[in-house]
Amino acid sequence: MAGDKEKANGDKQKNLRKDLPIVAHEFSLDELAAEYNVSFEKGLTSAQVEESRKKHGENRLTPPKVKPAWMLYLEQYTNFFSLLLIAGGVLCFIAYGIDQSDPSNLYLGAVLLLVVFISSTFAYFQEAKSQAIMEGFKSLIPKKCKVVRDGAPNVLDAVDLVPGDLVEFQEGDQVPADIRVFDSYNLKVDNSALTGELRGADCRSVTCESEACERGPHLHVTNHAGDIETGEGGKPTRKIPAIEATNLLFYSTIVASGHGRGIVIGTGDNTVMGQIAGLTGETTGDSQPPIVREVGRGAAHRRPGGSDASESGLIKAVQLLRDVREYRAEYPKLFEIKFNSTNKYQIGIHDQTKDGDQRPLLLMKGAPERVWSMCDRILINGREVPKTPEWEAKFGAAYESLGALGERVLGFAYRPLDGIPHNHPWTDQPAPNFPVSGLVFAGLFSLIDPPRLGVPEAVATCKRAAVRVFMVTGDHPITAAAIAEQIGILDRDKLESGKGKVVTGDDIRQLMDIEDDVARTAAWDNILLRHEQIVFARVTPAHKLLIVENNQRLKRVVAVTGDGVNDAPALKKADIGISMGIAGKDVSKEAADMILMDDNFASIVNGVEEGRLIFDNLKKSINYTLTSKVPELSPFLLWVIAGLPLATTTILILAIDLGTDMVPAISFAYETREADIMSRPPRNAHTDHLVNLKLLLFTYLHIGVMQALAGWFGYFVTMNDYGYAPWTLPGLGHKWDKGQLLCTVGDAGQPSRCGFACDSFNANAVRSAVSDAAGLTPAQEAALAAATPDFCADGCFSNNAYNDPFSEFAPGGLGFRGFAAGVAATCSRTCAWYSGLSAQQRSFYLAESANPASDYRLILTPQDDSRFRSFCGSAFNATLSAAFGFAGRGQLTHMAEAPVGSRFYWGAALQNAPNTKYQRRALSQGQTAYFVAVVMNKVIAALMSKTRKLSIFSQGIMNNKFMLGGFVFEACIVVLIAYVPPLNVVFSTGPISGLHWLPGIPWFLLCFLYDEGRKALMRASPGGWVERLTYW
Repeated sequence: MAGDKEKANGDKQKNLRKDLPIVAHEFSLDELAAEYNVSFEKGLTSAQVEESRKKHGENRLTPPKVKPAWMLYLEQYTNFFSLLLIAGGVLCFIAYGIDQSDPSNLYLGAVLLLVVFISSTFAYFQEAKSQAIMEGFKSLIPKKCKVVRDGAPNVLDAVDLVPGDLVEFQEGDQVPADIRVFDSYNLKVDNSALTGELRGADCRSVTCESEACERGPHLHVTNHAGDIETGEGGKPTRKIPAIEATNLLFYSTIVASGHGRGIVIGTGDNTVMGQIAGLTGETTGDSQPPIVREVGRGAAHRRPGGSDASESGLIKAVQLLRDVREYRAEYPKLFEIKFNSTNKYQIGIHDQTKDGDQRPLLLMKGAPERVWSMCDRILINGREVPKTPEWEAKFGAAYESLGALGERVLGFAYRPLDGIPHNHPWTDQPAPNFPVSGLVFAGLFSLIDPPRLGVPEAVATCKRAAVRVFMVTGDHPITAAAIAEQIGILDRDKLESGKGKVVTGDDIRQLMDIEDDVARTAAWDNILLRHEQIVFARVTPAHKLLIVENNQRLKRVVAVTGDGVNDAPALKKADIGISMGIAGKDVSKEAADMILMDDNFASIVNGVEEGRLIFDNLKKSINYTLTSKVPELSPFLLWVIAGLPLATTTILILAIDLGTDMVPAISFAYETREADIMSRPPRNAHTDHLVNLKLLLFTYLHIGVMQALAGWFGYFVTMNDYGYAPWTLPGLGHKWDKGQLLCTVGDAGQPSRCGFACDSFNANAVRSAVSDAAGLTPAQEAALAAATPDFCADGCFSNNAYNDPFSEFAPGGLGFRGFAAGVAATCSRTCAWYSGLSAQQRSFYLAESANPASDYRLILTPQDDSRFRSFCGSAFNATLSAAFGFAGRGQLTHMAEAPVGSRFYWGAALQNAPNTKYQRRALSQGQTAYFVAVVMNKVIAALMSKTRKLSIFSQGIMNNKFMLGGFVFEACIVVLIAYVPPLNVVFSTGPISGLHWLPGIPWFLLCFLYDEGRKALMRASPGGWVERLTYW
């Protein structure tokens, strides 16, 4: 079965490489009708459609194969950032393997890999969701086409077409299937989507040197070989490739001009484009498919599109008199010249034999001044009278008065064509072969096209937001100005004061005639910069393009709306091209960047507001996120520069970036718009980016510094409470908890200076202190001198192999005592330890101290007992610290267990000697206090970021429930990290006291007051120095 499947796939790929067996272009019209069993008037029947659909399926291309979910998921691990984190995690595991005494590398590696897993998983779900949305777009905006079935015209989705369907198409339509043309007028198509070639030469029926190729019911070839010789019945004498035939339209190409009708001969994969799509999606062996470009344009049609709005208005008016379909049946159309922006008129030639008149009747409608210029007579009360200056003045007055009301005015004219038969070979290429002047002016027709509900308000909103709205139309200047006044684009006082202007197509032509580039540019600047409100009337597609280009030259962001073929160049050139989703032609939708679902200008303004909101919220989220970078970086900088013990760790930084910051940063997506969002001028797209210099300076040097100071304040307070005053910490960071730390103590017990014993050990000073304090004999001094050089080894006192020279303790004397087994329990015996001994324990230790064979003999001697009672019993020492005591005799490991050391001389000064475990605990508490203070101030940073200029009270503190949930999430993470023992090990934190939560509060309030004051100054002095420097 696998072999059969491979053989079938191979046969399919071979067939894709062959030309499609299209022969319909060689059929005569009778053969075409017989082949598809279709009527050229009524189309297919419903029964025929159902039968054909069962046979051929829907008119859609087979979608390309999509990557399986597991492959898409694994790809998320292959981006550069993920690979970088994976490499970092692996290196951390290697470092832990080399030195397993430091578990932080193990934890850091695990965290990095967890980050990769979480980010890749989120990225996968996001990409899968995006793909689903893109797939949804395909059904959201189905291509529409006009189809005749059962004798009635319908507008259907292109996917419902079947071979044999009778399709009507016109300028701007996208060809919905492969079609054989049987009736057309001036039909040209743009085949560039199919061939990829673009050439601009004019095209003819015989040779087509442009991709806008003329099409018609007769068979021609496009290979410059001239017409095909035909034999009997009009059939060609040689076989013609379908791609060269001019009576075929191919799926996905664009109708560039003209109109026509045809029969569907191929749908879905059985089209020329379907064959190409099959080739682009093929895979053989290990080869990859070619690059696939996926372009999604989204829109939704609220209702099926109909005729032009003006046509619809005319039909609605005539329908009141008589059914328009009866008119059309009685006066069939012989020929038509469609309306276009160049001619500005439409001509229809009709058969009026029913009225007994054998002359074809030419009817014209269009721009009144254009129609009037082609007339020499006028119809008055049923009589044709010569056109005179008096009538011309009346025509002008009527036209202007209607136009001033904002109504769209059309002119109508007619002329019976004497001496021209009905079967005349009608054409307008290169010029009409029938008279189009000497017409009789029949009158004017005025249509009201009222503004959509909400458009005037939307224009007013644009004005407040400093968004300039230009009206660009083909209407008469008077009509355009009137409509512009109705919707607020043009104010009468602005027009009268010269700050508003109506620019006509003739004005633009005069600008185009200026040969000097500098003068022409200055003339455009005079229009665009001098006038606040502008209406462009009677313009052509080329004029629209010039308007866009000159505004862009002035560094303006230009959005253009349009719905027709003539709007396509401007839509394409604009920074944002917006096509109408309901009335828009396929060409305009293809050229646009965005499709407006409801064809309502007010929706564009809503889109501007939504765009500003999205930009604001992204900027706020970035501002909030960046504020923590200074407090994250400063501990490492001061560790390098000043040698301060690290106030935070890499894992705690990850806890902020990937933990506490995550939900509040995302919550800005739910932030509501600020009250002034549509009152601000547009941002400068060239300089005001999401991240600019002012934002970086504000987040780093203002709020970031305050957050860092809050963290350092909490850190120093906590460390000071553990006996390390801020001034004692510089220089200790590089060897913190790596060796015995000695601190000098002032008269009041406060720490004065700290250092590591082996960094500052001075043997001569120790000898002098010992000699002075104990009055050593020469023999004892010699023993001490012999032993002291070995005090320091591997960062700690060791090998102090001399006997205790003191018989009893003297106040102010030497408390450090050496033993043959090394420095024993330097920090083990404290007042708290002594007071915790029971009477039975004390008696036991004292009795055993005289037993040379006892392991307890060095714990407590009678002399030591006397010293503890004397020292720990005094009120001064009791209040100083219960952790002070005397160097004792015990196991060496006790040095790492006791909470604080005894007092002794080091460097000829009184010392206290905290051990490494105590150092580690003090630092973990300080780092926890730093972390708490920074996260606490991140809360106020989030609240400050809710507004850029307005007070936080105007925006509301409680309106973003997602953000409030983020604050709860932050608090939970902080509590877990600070108080859960397993997490204490992972993050090197400790359970700080409630008092150590308080140092961040003053900075919390300071940040709040500072930012509110800054915003108040900006509101009080718009454009002042505060706004120029700090408005991010």
